[in-house]
Amino acid sequence: MPASLTLNDTDDAMRLVEVQEFFGGDGWFDLHMARLQAPLGYDSPWSRLIDAGLVGVFILFHHFADATFSERLMRAIWPVLWLLPAIGGVAAIAWRMAGREAGIMVLLFAVIGLPAMQQFKPGRIDHHDVQIAIAVLTVAATTWSDRSR
Repeated sequence: MPASLTLNDTDDAMRLVEVQEFFGGDGWFDLHMARLQAPLGYDSPWSRLIDAGLVGVFILFHHFADATFSERLMRAIWPVLWLLPAIGGVAAIAWRMAGREAGIMVLLFAVIGLPAMQQFKPGRIDHHDVQIAIAVLTVAATTWSDRSR
């Protein structure tokens, strides 16, 4: 099945193009997408940090599979890599604010509520999942900050 039929939205498609071009040799600071808004092109404001992570996951899978399957695995696994820290961060916040039982309840609710976590579903490779996970982990670190120096 072609990637165009399995991408969730245009952000995922744009990220996939950026990853492919970065992997194909575009420079770290070269975020000019010539195929958009021709003949001028489009300068993407997105960071290469996400692209680098996606390329790293792709390379890991490419040791065991061909390029097409590695790309599909990358798109499926990437959101889960960020879902786990996000859930852990929410559980840590609940634990700190309401006790251990609240942390356990949050973990149960997170597992039950997985279908509602649209930014973390397989195929979502844009930057939203990373932003959510980092924001939650920052709040978790803040709620526990009085425990360490």
